[in-house]
Amino acid sequence: MSNDMKREWFLRSMLVTMAMFVVLIFAGTSDAQTGNLQRFSITPMPSPSAGVAVFRDHPNKAGIIIESPITNLSFSSNMDGIVDQRSEPGRGRYVLVIEPFTQIIVVDAPGYIQGRFRVGNPAARDVLYYEIEAEESDPELISVIFNVQPQNARLYVDDQLTETNQAVPLLPGTKTVRIEQEGHRPLEDVVKVSPQNILFNYELQEVDIVPMQVRANVPGARVLIDRVDQGSIDQSGLFGYFLYPGEYVLSLQASGYLPANTTIDVHEEEQNFFEFELEPNVGILELSLRPEEATVLINRQDYSGRHTIELAPGRYRLQVENEGYDSHSESIEIELNQTINREITLQPHFGSLQFMVTPGDARVRLVDGDDQVVESWHGLRLLRGLKVGEYTIVAEAAGHQPREQRIQIMRDETLELRFELIEGDSFFCENYVRDIDSNEYAVIQIGEQCWMAENLRTTRYRDGSRILNVQSASDWGSLQTGAWVHYENQSLQEVEYGKLYNWYAVDSDHGLCPEGWHVPGDEDWMEMEQYLGMPDSELRGQGDRGLTHSIGDKLRKTMWNRSRTHISDSGNGSGFSALSGGFRNYYGVFFGRGNLAGWWTASGDSVTRAWSRSIGINESHVSRNLSNKRSGYSVRCIQE
Repeated sequence: MSNDMKREWFLRSMLVTMAMFVVLIFAGTSDAQTGNLQRFSITPMPSPSAGVAVFRDHPNKAGIIIESPITNLSFSSNMDGIVDQRSEPGRGRYVLVIEPFTQIIVVDAPGYIQGRFRVGNPAARDVLYYEIEAEESDPELISVIFNVQPQNARLYVDDQLTETNQAVPLLPGTKTVRIEQEGHRPLEDVVKVSPQNILFNYELQEVDIVPMQVRANVPGARVLIDRVDQGSIDQSGLFGYFLYPGEYVLSLQASGYLPANTTIDVHEEEQNFFEFELEPNVGILELSLRPEEATVLINRQDYSGRHTIELAPGRYRLQVENEGYDSHSESIEIELNQTINREITLQPHFGSLQFMVTPGDARVRLVDGDDQVVESWHGLRLLRGLKVGEYTIVAEAAGHQPREQRIQIMRDETLELRFELIEGDSFFCENYVRDIDSNEYAVIQIGEQCWMAENLRTTRYRDGSRILNVQSASDWGSLQTGAWVHYENQSLQEVEYGKLYNWYAVDSDHGLCPEGWHVPGDEDWMEMEQYLGMPDSELRGQGDRGLTHSIGDKLRKTMWNRSRTHISDSGNGSGFSALSGGFRNYYGVFFGRGNLAGWWTASGDSVTRAWSRSIGINESHVSRNLSNKRSGYSVRCIQE
């Protein structure tokens, strides 16, 4: 400020002072200054030993409890920091729920001079207690003037916000004065008020802005300074800004986290660095369901397929539903940083089946909608406790034509069903077959074909000749004679996945499959695929085909790559039990175990290529491919 400006400000201050003396001469003392208004006496009180109030609906806020015989008090905040008021003035009790940061609470009532008190940065869930009473009129009040530059600075006298540059009534005695204004250095003083000492002049010194930094554990968290959004925490966890020295309310807010609020002091010559650790604003609901595919609704929002669910603290309606089962509904209370475990087993709807068949020794299978055999038996049977839904019942007997029928089991009802099989030709497969090495293989029937349900493991041809075991990659890639290998040359893979053979072993005149069996040709595979639902128009397509027909899922055994969750674990309806044994390419490199299954056909296409079949882990169809004959694939045999 220039000397001329200071001189002008001093003259104005003197004129104001002289004017106030004139007012005092003509108006007298207390009544003239207060307009017959009473003053508030605001006194902090200790917390009662009987306990602290808990604000259930505002767990992250602070509180103020005020006891007062004055029944018409009203309250406001200079920072809009009051979020709820729950007052009982008839009982002399006022309850304020406030934001946990520094603010001035303003008290008003008709017939009283406005009162103020400062709340200094309470923590969440803190409760402060005050007593407010009417202060007796005091004829000793003295009109005092505080001339302050700049004029809009905040003046506190004994921590009470006080007007500047005009007469204010004060009791005589020693007072603590504090003056603050953004962009200026705060000033503190101790003065003695008396009839002879009523004028006090202050000028704040301007200061420059200084840097400050905030570090937090949540990138993207919003940074609020005095409730104004100034930006966000960057990916490195930092936020930088410039402020005038002084006191500020600093807040951090991020979705899914509790807000952090504190009052900071920014200094001129210090490193202004502030660090926050935001706490997640969630509780956890752990669900264990039977059946696992049940629909989960929380407050009508779908959370199906999730076993660990994060929710903000509060009360929720949990519903679990599944067709054919009784629904489950309950109210749950989620609390901050707590885990709730719920094991919910839905009770299925049941019905019964009473079945009779002629001839009485017929073999019967009951298959559910996922192509899984539920029950198998011979002759008549009474089945109770069948889950409601659609089934297929299949009956077969030697010398009779097989019969199958779709049925519907209804809740609390018994379905009576009788089959009479018609005499005629029938087709059956043996339960197992052995190769020349005495390896035993399960056999399944698909249509009128008998297939091995496991990959071939023999080391010898049908006539006893040895098949070469070629482990070297370079040797494998140069072969034009029959050979086999374990995946990655690990013999432990054989039990589960069988051996890999090149096509020259498949095509050998010595015979790769057991007596009475052969490697299926391309046409054999097509017959099986057509039986399982592949349309005729797609049978001879090359590459990926049958996308709308889940033939692969009908062949696939559920145990694929154990480190993944497969897209479908409800297949193998045919009993083929395909496993992801991988393959070896014509350079001798192994690929695809846990992700791919592949088999040779006996059908060559050219000098170097032959037809094969494959299923990928993320595919529900079977691929028909032309593969290099030096490649190594699994082999399944089919009965002649």
